[in-house]
Amino acid sequence: MAPLVLAPELPLVDGEVLAAYLHSAAEPEDLILVGRLEGKRVLPTLIAALEAMPPRSILPIDCGRVRIMDNSFADETLVMLSRRRSTDEFGQRYLFLENVREELEANLATVFRIREVFLPVQLSAPAASGGVSSAEGPSLLGDIGLEMRETYQVALRQGKLTARELVELLPDARLSIAAASNRLTRLVKGGALAELDSEIVEGGGRQKVFTPIY
Repeated sequence: MAPLVLAPELPLVDGEVLAAYLHSAAEPEDLILVGRLEGKRVLPTLIAALEAMPPRSILPIDCGRVRIMDNSFADETLVMLSRRRSTDEFGQRYLFLENVREELEANLATVFRIREVFLPVQLSAPAASGGVSSAEGPSLLGDIGLEMRETYQVALRQGKLTARELVELLPDARLSIAAASNRLTRLVKGGALAELDSEIVEGGGRQKVFTPIY
């Protein structure tokens, strides 16, 4: 599915929602998205886009044209989606914010911390070089500690990860298998990792395998 683009219109193509607020003008323009009422109007479109996707798929939300998104709008859209997704309402369907500008990153980081949620994001080039987060690749934005960020970065580097491998890759953390599993499970619930099919462990038994969603 094409990325969702936050811009002024809502087209439907063959009955499938392809974009929320698809920008139709020849030249891009900065968008200012404010207010709870506007956020509530947008939310059903985002939900419909998620529900239209097959399981184990990602809905990238392109924020490249968004200059301002106030707390109320973010609360009624991104925060609400994150919370509902964490309850497994949408199955294995995931959100990802891309092309997040520096000023938008700072505002969303504050909202997400207050609301105790987090989302994986890809910053735009200026934000990646000078924003709140200096990560060049995907990163986590919101309410999550350094230990969980470290775990996410390990998962990004590895591509696939088990709790046993996390223990081995972070020897200084002195993690038990249970503690490593709890970290990975929390990242799954938050929508940063997806759980793949389990694999057989040497000597018997099976273990869960996790991968970053993006």
